[in-house]
Amino acid sequence: MSGHCNICNELGCVETNHLTPSQQAKSVGLKSLTQVSQITGVSLNTLTNWHRDKPALFRIVLLGCFADIGA
Repeated sequence: MSGHCNICNELGCVETNHLTPSQQAKSVGLKSLTQVSQITGVSLNTLTNWHRDKPALFRIVLLGCFADIGA
């Protein structure tokens, strides 16, 4: 990831709580949040809500998707 974090203004910040849902999906090796939605059948809106309200669940979903695609 390049550029400055919008939260801490650190160059190349990788703090998962500072990343957008899409950036966090990409950080674990997925193509996009849309890919996560397609794999899980969960809407983008719900995934975004999980990112905000249930970050541990969101991370588990991302890791499960990554495992599912066999990357």
